[in-house]
Amino acid sequence: MLSLLLALTCLAEVPPTFEALHEEGGCAYARSAPQADGFPVLRAECRWPDVPAVAVHALLGDWGRHEAIWSMVASSVVVEDREADALVVHVHTAPLMTDREILLRMWAEDVDGGRIYRWARAYPQPAPAEGRVGVERDDGMYAITADGQGVHLISTLHYDPGGVIPTSLVAWFQVLGMPRFLDELKLAALSVDDPAD
Repeated sequence: MLSLLLALTCLAEVPPTFEALHEEGGCAYARSAPQADGFPVLRAECRWPDVPAVAVHALLGDWGRHEAIWSMVASSVVVEDREADALVVHVHTAPLMTDREILLRMWAEDVDGGRIYRWARAYPQPAPAEGRVGVERDDGMYAITADGQGVHLISTLHYDPGGVIPTSLVAWFQVLGMPRFLDELKLAALSVDDPAD
């Protein structure tokens, strides 16, 4: 438990390998230098005083309902729910891009005052359905802790969509995609009727 708390504390500061991008909507965004696959790790730290942490937990912990949160997740189907984690098939959509498909391993870790939700590409990885492209990499996390009546959120994302995509779409995703995901998460959390249920 202590090691997880220390890890969460370390995440609260932008590591020196990250370049600050911009701030908006209560979030500060950064990205790393491109990794071996050519894609950077994206990072965001948000403080949303009007969003209850319990509402965010209710959304993120429901692995099979992610399409209700994010517009680019066309479907999120739990294929195996295990004690320590779950295997979930995601289908991702975006303009100018063939639908992407990936089998993800998703799990959560409790920390003092909150929870970290993690995901990574599962192995072995089945072939995508006909007409779809397999995602080469999709891993990241949401660290959620209560912040007064609101929530403190730290997120990272390392995504390689696989296949061939326009350079302009890659640039959009790196700078504007993550803010869109977080805006959608915030709106979904604000619409949770009774997050205590």
